Amino acid sequence: MQDYERLIMFIITGLTNFLCFPALFIVHTQKMLFAFMVGSFTFICSLLYHCLESLEVPSLYLTRSDWHKLDNIGSIMTLIYLAVFLMDNIDESSNDHSGRFECTTDRALCYLGLFLTMIMQTKHPWDLENTLVPVVLFYLILIGKTVFVRKPRINRKNFHKGIGVLGFGVVCFYKGLDDDNDYLRIWHGLWHCGGSISLFYFYQSLLKDKSIGSVQGVQQNFGYLQTWGLLIRKVFKLFSL
Repeated sequence: MQDYERLIMFIITGLTNFLCFPALFIVHTQKMLFAFMVGSFTFICSLLYHCLESLEVPSLYLTRSDWHKLDNIGSIMTLIYLAVFLMDNIDESSNDHSGRFECTTDRALCYLGLFLTMIMQTKHPWDLENTLVPVVLFYLILIGKTVFVRKPRINRKNFHKGIGVLGFGVVCFYKGLDDDNDYLRIWHGLWHCGGSISLFYFYQSLLKDKSIGSVQGVQQNFGYLQTWGLLIRKVFKLFSL
């Protein structure tokens, strides 16, 4: 691979990880601590793995393969957290003041998902079943909760945007699985775009309020480009001090 090709691949697979920043801004604004920490962890691991891969650097503290394994754990946990978020859980006790968008039940389920993911990924990170089982399990729980307990309070506009962008991302991810025919990993870079932007809309797709007796809930409404504008202004303000 030529030097210019490595640089282009670095931009496509490495720098596209920064597209998750608006989603991180949303979960930070909504005080969804677990989501913010998992998202930040996944961003760092994915960025380092893809930078090492594209620039053909063997290691940076950890080997390229190690960063890849951690990236897999972060990606699985991101999908698990999304399933838990869409369950729209409400604590039985009204004494949980941690936030309107993430309750004790959410965090307990996410810790269970984390433990299961770590065990299965440690067993063999490249076996497809060790990736699919934790994710499928939590989406089955989401379906069961929706059918037999209570439907989530969905904002259809943002939810449909999330589904549409995620659908595009999944197609790109599938095409990118064939590394030999994915020149410069363009399809994989597009998966980063679709996955990151879909999370931005999904995390605004529920009328979430964790307090007991809430029916209507509360709603955040940010546009993707609008959020980038807010982030850029915050950066300029930070460096102007």
